Amino acid sequence: MKTLFFVLGILCPALHLHAQPLTIGDTLHWQPAVVYSKGQPRAFTGKDQPLLLVFINPTCGSCDQQLRYLDSIGSSLPASLQIIAVTRYTYPELQNKLLTPALLRSPHLSFLTADTLLRKRFPYYLVPHLVWIGHSGRVAAITGAKEVTPAALNELTDRKTINLPLKKDFINFQREQPFATQEELLLLEPPLISSSLLPYAEGLADGVGRHFLYNNSVRRIYLINVTRKELYYYATPSSERNFDLKLRDTLAFNPPPDNNRYRYCYELMVPATTDQPTIRRLMLEDFDRLFNYQRKEKTVKTNGRLITSTILTDRP
Repeated sequence: MKTLFFVLGILCPALHLHAQPLTIGDTLHWQPAVVYSKGQPRAFTGKDQPLLLVFINPTCGSCDQQLRYLDSIGSSLPASLQIIAVTRYTYPELQNKLLTPALLRSPHLSFLTADTLLRKRFPYYLVPHLVWIGHSGRVAAITGAKEVTPAALNELTDRKTINLPLKKDFINFQREQPFATQEELLLLEPPLISSSLLPYAEGLADGVGRHFLYNNSVRRIYLINVTRKELYYYATPSSERNFDLKLRDTLAFNPPPDNNRYRYCYELMVPATTDQPTIRRLMLEDFDRLFNYQRKEKTVKTNGRLITSTILTDRP
């Protein structure tokens, strides 16, 4: 049975002097730390122990799910393996923010809090972010959540070579940075209207946002790693979000969660004064053109109510 550690101390200052990013094959020289096990302080050296570092945000649902999964398989894993959740938050903040606070009492998990150093060693954008470290301190793998299995963790503790895909991450991604460059935008004739559709970007969390640029003269709307259905849903008025599909390939319109072929990053940039109906119209016209769809609205009376549907068909 593994021991629960809450790391509340500060790592040795020597770690400050060598905080360059590490990758697979590099060695992490773990320094002794003051740790807490169920409220009791003790030293944790990390010497000759395999480690799984799980970088988390306590309010992240995927992180919570990952920790609950690790807790559920913890009793079947070798006692030598230390699973340490790493976060920039303090322990009191974890108590308030962690989606499943009971995990703090798990006998299978450890928590390193108020981290400012390990994140520099293993920079990331998406969480959970997992770093696999062998007995000698050598970094064996850097992965996302789906690669974590009992079999792979047993290989780590058995000193075997593990071959897992390196996690792809947009470490320096800035959501407020346009896809199009300012130089490209300056070439456009007024009124300024620019749009971009890019393929799925591995390593980015899906999301939607809008903000102003260039001294509040341009409004930017962006959607990241979303499906065609989500694009149309965002641009369609709420009263018309009942889609009637007459498409040959409905999978492309609404793919399953594990299919990234039909997920996209989209951006629209318009003058700041552009009203919402015009923004919606521009987006829908974009999607119709890009996906070769024909779109029309149909309104019928059902049970005394007018119901509007958006009908999508393939262009001939």
